[in-house]
Amino acid sequence: MKRKLLVYSGLTVLITIFLFSLGCVKQVINTEDTSTQGNHESNVTFDYSVKNGMLVFPTIEDYDKAIVFLAKIEKYGFEKWDEITNFTSQRKLKESGVKNINFVDDNILASLLNKNGEIEIAGKIYKIDYVNRKVYIINNSKTTEQYSFDDDVLFSSAKVKGCPRYSSGVRGLPNYYGYFVAYKKYGIYFTLIAKIKSPTRPVQVMVKYDWTNKSGIHTKTTNWIISEDLYGGANSQYIAFVRPYARTRGLRDYKICTKFYYKNNHYMWKFIDEIHRSCNRNLRYCPL
Repeated sequence: MKRKLLVYSGLTVLITIFLFSLGCVKQVINTEDTSTQGNHESNVTFDYSVKNGMLVFPTIEDYDKAIVFLAKIEKYGFEKWDEITNFTSQRKLKESGVKNINFVDDNILASLLNKNGEIEIAGKIYKIDYVNRKVYIINNSKTTEQYSFDDDVLFSSAKVKGCPRYSSGVRGLPNYYGYFVAYKKYGIYFTLIAKIKSPTRPVQVMVKYDWTNKSGIHTKTTNWIISEDLYGGANSQYIAFVRPYARTRGLRDYKICTKFYYKNNHYMWKFIDEIHRSCNRNLRYCPL
C-alpha cells in the first residue's frame, strides 16, 4: 500500500502520526531547519510503500526526499522511521545483533535497504554490493545493468565523474576518542560527513562547508555549524556529527572545514584537531 510522508521544518521537535481508515500513514514533523543536511526544503512530501520486504519509491524525487527526511531526524534516532514504515532495514538488523550480512557503513542508506541490499526506485530494483562497491539493476532476479559506486546511477549522466570518494581515516586515541571526515559514494546515495565518538567524554565537531552537486545546486555556510551533544548508540558512546550533504546526486565540488573538541574533567571544551578538505586535496588552512 502506498503511503505518504509529510515533513515540515520548524523550531521545535514534534512528531505526530495520523492513521487513516484506509490504512495509509501521514506523518507531520516539526523539526529544526537544519542547513547541515544540504537541504532547506520545508513541507517535504514523498510517497513510499513496502513490498516483498523492500522499500518502494515511485519516483527518484520521492527517494531523494526520503533521504532528506532521514538526514533531518538522524540526530534524534530512527525509531519513528522504523515505526511508521514497519520495514526491517539493514540498520535495524545490525542494531538487533545480526552478524551474517555485509552491512553498508552509513545509517541513512542502511535505513533504506533490506537485508539483501535492495531497494526499488522509479520502477527499477537496485541491489547494493557493499563489498565490491557495485550497484546492480535487477529484473526478474537477473542482473541487467552494473555500475560502480562512483557513478550517479539514477541519472543519465551516470558515468560523469564528480569528486572522488574520500576518508581521512579514523584519527585520535582509541580509548578516548576517534574522529573522521569522509565523502562517501554509493551509486544511488552520496554523503559528506564529519563525526567524532568517545566512550568516556562529551565530544563536539564544528563545521563550515561549501558544495555544489552535479545538478548545479550550491550551498555555502557563513558561520560554523556546531554539533549537538549526543549519548547513546553502539556501546553507549558519546557521538557528535555534522552531515553537510546527503542526496541522490554526487558532488561536483566541495570544501569542508572541521574542528574537533572534547570536554575535559573541568567541563571545558578542549581542541583536538582540525581537518580541512576540498574536492581533490587536503587543505592546510580553512578557506571559508
